Amino acid sequence: MLGAEKLERGLIKLQGEDSFKFLQGLVTNDVKLASKGIYCFLLTANGRYLFDFFLIELEFYYIIDVALTQKDELLAKLTLYKMRSKLSISDVSDEYIVTYSRSIITNDAIFSYQDPRYTKLGFRSLMLNSNPQYYEEHNLYLQDKYNYSIIDGSVDMIKDKSIPIEYGAEHLNAISYSKGCYVGQEVISRTKYQGVIRKSIMKIELDRPCVGLSGQDIFQGSNKLGSICSSFENKAIALIRNENYNANQEEPLIVDNAIITRISKACWY
Repeated sequence: MLGAEKLERGLIKLQGEDSFKFLQGLVTNDVKLASKGIYCFLLTANGRYLFDFFLIELEFYYIIDVALTQKDELLAKLTLYKMRSKLSISDVSDEYIVTYSRSIITNDAIFSYQDPRYTKLGFRSLMLNSNPQYYEEHNLYLQDKYNYSIIDGSVDMIKDKSIPIEYGAEHLNAISYSKGCYVGQEVISRTKYQGVIRKSIMKIELDRPCVGLSGQDIFQGSNKLGSICSSFENKAIALIRNENYNANQEEPLIVDNAIITRISKACWY
């Protein structure tokens, strides 16, 4: 399909009378909105990152669209939480695919919606794996991800450690403060209302293409500003402590011997 890219995603299906109640008590976003497609986190009890994924509601079931590398672990976690809930949880990654495009797919897609994290992102479409279309584009999503500094937990965050609200989860439309309780909700709400968010996501451009920068520290002289979350070509996404960045913007910024030529707060704040 011209203009569309197949993404490496895992698909999990939830079906049954307790599906809504089950999901609503687990994820950070309001499942009532899933008929339009939503972005969610699943957290630890102390509000740390475990998984992030998209959730869509179809006529009789829900589909979770998660990074393929996280699919099996998320499936196991959901099965653990299920207990006696009246629903089925199944891996349907062989039945469906997810594509990314810069225009909505009106033909062949079971469900097509704009990526809910930022208004300039493209469209995600759920399609049957048996669809014979040819997906021509490559790195279409990565280009948009790094142009707009969009967080993906599987590559940008640290499991059991990262606090999503520090990574802009609220601004990326992943958190509802009105839906009620969910796992980790107390920590997220307290962090929000105490106003103690001290870090921001920054867009970085480097003087040359770099690979393997994830986790590398960013320095301004001897002062550590923060660290790289992930990178692509000569762009990177970084988590920066605000007071360190604002203290001195005259000295050059260095990461792993590469010079940062441009740094700015992510455009979606």
